[in-house]
Amino acid sequence: MKDKVLYSADVSDKLNTKTVAVNGETGTGTVVKSVLEEEQYVTIPASVFRFCGYDAIVLTLTNPDGSLIAQSDQKLVNMNAPMNLELNGGKALDLSVGETVTAKLSYDTTAFVNNGKTVYVTGDPNVAEVDEKGNVIAVGEGTTTLTATALPSGKSETITVSVDKGAGPADCPKDDTCPMKKFTDVDMNEWYHDGIHWALDEGVMVGTSAVTFSPDEATTRAMLVTMLWRLEGEPEPAKAGTTFGDVKAGDWYEKAVGWALDTGITSGTSATTFSPDDELTREQLATFLCRYAEYSGIGVSAAADVSGYKDAGKISDWALPAVKWAVAVGIINGTSQTTLSPMKSATRCEVATMLMRFKTGVAGK
Repeated sequence: MKDKVLYSADVSDKLNTKTVAVNGETGTGTVVKSVLEEEQYVTIPASVFRFCGYDAIVLTLTNPDGSLIAQSDQKLVNMNAPMNLELNGGKALDLSVGETVTAKLSYDTTAFVNNGKTVYVTGDPNVAEVDEKGNVIAVGEGTTTLTATALPSGKSETITVSVDKGAGPADCPKDDTCPMKKFTDVDMNEWYHDGIHWALDEGVMVGTSAVTFSPDEATTRAMLVTMLWRLEGEPEPAKAGTTFGDVKAGDWYEKAVGWALDTGITSGTSATTFSPDDELTREQLATFLCRYAEYSGIGVSAAADVSGYKDAGKISDWALPAVKWAVAVGIINGTSQTTLSPMKSATRCEVATMLMRFKTGVAGK
């Protein structure tokens, strides 16, 4: 056999089939030997290789019993086959945060086979990530690129990936695209939909497990300062640790409490305690939000007349200005037409809703 290999996917001639191994790859396939004048050519089916493009290969032909027919010299074989690679039809991907799609890769079958691989990479993982199977996950708003590279040929294609926030809470179709869909303990048609949808979209809140949100669970003080901290982009506190003995190094809320202490959003329940696991009351929530507004440069002079609520006398003196402000700007509504329930624990769905009202209404974001 002469050391000349013709690469082709056309294997219509089924005569004289042999077994082929390429560069020691474990995958094997069938070749067709045909005689053209005085030279012998080997036609290799596409199933033998993955993406072709070897500058040189070692081609081994064997009989069904394993006996060697011929082996080409590596320097005498060139397999640079043409490739038509196309990613997502050449079109950009337009996604919404949280959405996942599989990038569609098409190729010329004369250049695609089974033993290589495709490497996917995005330009900015803060906008979109991609796994080894080409599943693109929209992470944050922005524009980036997605590149697929076929190995070993090195042929690559790049497209643009644009990510937006997607439908806002008010425009949510309340279907599989809703961020609440994965939680089994929430109802997308309940009053709290917009608040929870917004909180999940903004990354302010996460589930209590992969499938639960616990909307009616009481919010703790640690949870609330962590939510505010996330709204600010998770800034580093001025120094490590806090002055509170009940906030330990490494606690999941340590940095959030440190930041809240630095900014004056909290002063603790005493000089030495923060009481992270205490349930957050509605009047405490109003106070935290009022202080956060001041920190953000938002005026807090508005004050509603709350005397019409029969439980107004239960509002703590230190919390009264904040509660009046929160009612005046529409963050807090009564739990009924005649009650504010200032000492009632604030549930997770209530907090989500009040944070949304603050950011989209009061803060104008």
